[in-house]
Amino acid sequence: MRVLVTYASVGAGHFTAARAIYNYFKSRDPAGNIRLINILDYTPAWFRRFYCGGYNFFVNSAAWAWALIFYATYLKPLRNFINYSDALFTRRFTEFLIQENPDFIISSHFLASQLCAALIRKGIINAKLITLITDFGVHPYWIAEGTWLYAVAGTHAQEKLLTSGINNSKVRVTGIPIDAKFMAKYDRRSIAHKLNLDPDKFTSLIVTGSFGIGPIAKIAGILQQAMQVLVVCAKNNKLFKKLKNSNVANVRVFGFVDNIEELMSMSDVLITKPGGLTIAEALGIELVPVFIKGIPGQEASNLRILAKAGIGVRPGSLKELQYTILDYKENPHKLELIRDKIRAIKKTEAAKEIYDVVCQSSNRPAN
Repeated sequence: MRVLVTYASVGAGHFTAARAIYNYFKSRDPAGNIRLINILDYTPAWFRRFYCGGYNFFVNSAAWAWALIFYATYLKPLRNFINYSDALFTRRFTEFLIQENPDFIISSHFLASQLCAALIRKGIINAKLITLITDFGVHPYWIAEGTWLYAVAGTHAQEKLLTSGINNSKVRVTGIPIDAKFMAKYDRRSIAHKLNLDPDKFTSLIVTGSFGIGPIAKIAGILQQAMQVLVVCAKNNKLFKKLKNSNVANVRVFGFVDNIEELMSMSDVLITKPGGLTIAEALGIELVPVFIKGIPGQEASNLRILAKAGIGVRPGSLKELQYTILDYKENPHKLELIRDKIRAIKKTEAAKEIYDVVCQSSNRPAN
C-alpha cells in the first residue's frame, strides 16, 4: 500500500494536519510506504514565493483584499481560470504523481486536491483521493470531482458538502487531524513546576498564530494585573522583543514553542485567532477559546460555526475582551459549561479514522 500525504506550506495548519496523519500512519505501520510531500517543493521558486508571500501579505497587510479574493473565488469561472493557471506551474508535481501513482493520496490543501482529482478524472492515476478540510466551513475550492472521500471537521461542513451535491458516502465527519499530544491528560501542578509558573493563578494563554496577528501587547497589558498571562509570539520577533524588554509582572513570553500542549493544559482560557487547527487542538485539550482578529473568510466562518455551538466569543473591543476574561475568572462555572459543550462536539481521532478507512479499502487489517 503506497500512501502519499500532501500539503502546501501556506500558513501552519495545512502542514500540521498532514504531519498528524503521516505520524499516525507511521506509528501504526513503521515499515509502510508513506511519504509526506509539500506540493510547493515541486513548483518554480518564483511561484512558491508568490503563493506563500502573496498570502502572507494579504492576511497581514491587506485583509480587505483577501476577503475580496476569498469570496470572488466562489464564482466557478474564476476558480476554473485559477486552476488552469496553477496547473501550468505545478507540472513537476503532476509528473511526480504520475511516476509514483500511489494507492492513496491524502491532501490537506485544496491546491493538491484539485491537481490530484484532475489526474484521477482523466484516468491518468488510479489513486483514491482523501481531502482533509482544515477549517470548520467549506470553500468551494475544496470540492473536486474525483475525490474519493472528504474528511471534515463537523456537521456544518458535512451539510455544506451534501447541499453542494456530494454523495453522503463520500463525506465523513472525522474532525481535523491533530497530534496525539493534544489528546493526552496533563497534571497542571506538574506542568507549572516544570515551567516555573503558579498553578493556582488563573491563566490566560495568548497564541498569535503563525503570522502574529492581533493587538497582543495591549491584551497582555490589560490582563496582567489580574492573572498570569502566557504569550506565544510565533514569528513575531518584534512583539517578542517588545514584551521581553518590558519585563511586565505576571507575563511570560515565548517565541516558537514545541510544547504548546503543556501551555494549553496550564491555562484556563486561550486567546487566539480562529484558525482551524488551533481550534481543533484547543478542543482536544478542552481549553476555552476567546477569539481576536482573524483572517477574513475561512476564519470568520470558523468563528460563526463555533459560536453557534456556544463555544468561543469574539469581543468587539479590548475593554470587552478584558471584561469577558475577568468574568470567566470570577465565574468558573461558566468555563465548565463551555467545556461541556466542547466535549459534546470535539473529535480527536481523525488520524485513526482515516487510517482505518484506508486499511479497510485495502482489505488489510488495521494493525
